[in-house]
Amino acid sequence: MAKEILLIVIGSFLEALAYGGFIAPNDIIPGGVYGITIALHELTKGVFAFAPDGLPIGTTALFFNVPLLLLAMHKLGLKSGPKTVLTFILISLFTDGITLFLDHKPIIDDMILASCYGGAILGVGVFLVFRAESTSAGTDVLGRIIAKGRNIKLGTCIIIIDSIVVVFGLLVFRDIKVPLYSWLTIFIYGRVVEFLSPENPKKAVFIVS
Repeated sequence: MAKEILLIVIGSFLEALAYGGFIAPNDIIPGGVYGITIALHELTKGVFAFAPDGLPIGTTALFFNVPLLLLAMHKLGLKSGPKTVLTFILISLFTDGITLFLDHKPIIDDMILASCYGGAILGVGVFLVFRAESTSAGTDVLGRIIAKGRNIKLGTCIIIIDSIVVVFGLLVFRDIKVPLYSWLTIFIYGRVVEFLSPENPKKAVFIVS
């Protein structure tokens, strides 16, 4: 249990670092819940007096993660419930904390580098969370549900699902560069998860005698 909690804490911090330090400040939409909340963060700038810079990304993600948590508990088993709650709460707190610490500024002010490193760090974080048999209750939940029992790689599922969210980001930012950099981030993110989990979900052995 201690090992799993440690993996969840490290994985959650890495995901938050990717979101708050590389992806969100550079207007990149990584898909999933945080892709939606980054777009909502942009849409709500100057709308609410209590959040003049826009709705906080991490806190807003909590409201989307509840139904996804229920779905994960139903499809992936009740065992992942408490771990999932811990995971998405930590990601939310770490993300908002990193964003405030950096004053909404990116660690790397270069879209290509931010896309590459943000996607890679995000992929490692998601993998560590998976190793703890948990989930961040985001796109990875849908990816795991679709891949479960099918001969489909998890990384491929994540790429497809997250790409749909990118279209929403295009409508919000109205900049063709946003989806281009976002898909680069998603591609690297999915490939890192796939590289760290290279096994095929189904195997077949043919014995000829």
